Amino acid sequence: MRQLPENLQAERSALGAVLIEPGMWRRIASELTADDFSAPQNREVFEAMGGVVSRGAVVDLVSLEDELSRRQGLERIPGGLGYLVACSSSVGSLELIPQAVRLIREKATARRAIAALGDAQAALFSGEQSAEVLETLARQVSALATGSASDLVRLGQVFPEALAEIERRGAAAGTGLPTGVRFGVEELDKLTGGLQPGDQCVIAAETAGGKTVLAVQAALTSVLVDGGTAILFNLEMTRRQLAERALCHLGKINSHLLRRGEVDMDGFRKLHDIAARTYEAPIYLED
Repeated sequence: MRQLPENLQAERSALGAVLIEPGMWRRIASELTADDFSAPQNREVFEAMGGVVSRGAVVDLVSLEDELSRRQGLERIPGGLGYLVACSSSVGSLELIPQAVRLIREKATARRAIAALGDAQAALFSGEQSAEVLETLARQVSALATGSASDLVRLGQVFPEALAEIERRGAAAGTGLPTGVRFGVEELDKLTGGLQPGDQCVIAAETAGGKTVLAVQAALTSVLVDGGTAILFNLEMTRRQLAERALCHLGKINSHLLRRGEVDMDGFRKLHDIAARTYEAPIYLED
């Protein structure tokens, strides 16, 4: 029987990084769940770390050992406390932890894909309708490709991710800025806190009510002010029209004057300057 894909060194490094630098928990818990870890002992340690954080404590060897003992999980970890120390020692550099997280996710996705294909094969051999099997497989593959969860998870398993996001918002709130992606309208940003990860925000207004302008402004603010990346989808305008909206917004030029060709030379120079300065900005269009 072939070995399922895994990278135990990456798993140990990710866990060890939290023991070395507790602030790494926020990054790791926002991208991984316990089920992403292949080794049972690593899943145990990850869940225990989440338990420490949920009690408002700092993750270190003492607090983690206490949490594992409380859960009666220390006895399920080969080597006990020695294994935790070994995880800490396995961290070469904290700068490499994002790469380790990516490897863990990649191997976890591969294992889930293998399981989905195995289930489909077994169902077909057992005589189930091929159309139904393929439909189920397509849903599972789509979920894996988009990174969305394909299996049920316990509420408690999601708490570490939720707590990491709450901590991130707390850190952002200390700066006096919205905790999410800004719209670029001060009162609106204060009211909503900005666009939060995972949100689907629907903006409704009458024709010519400014929906596109607001979307373009949010994208420009996210990229040019806050250093993010944005993509704009539009079914009503061409990419050229969207570019004109962006130029008008950045140059504070009346779009009606632009449409009528009544922009003076100063306005043209301003538009050319804006186009040159934002040429490499990571804002993408799909019309």
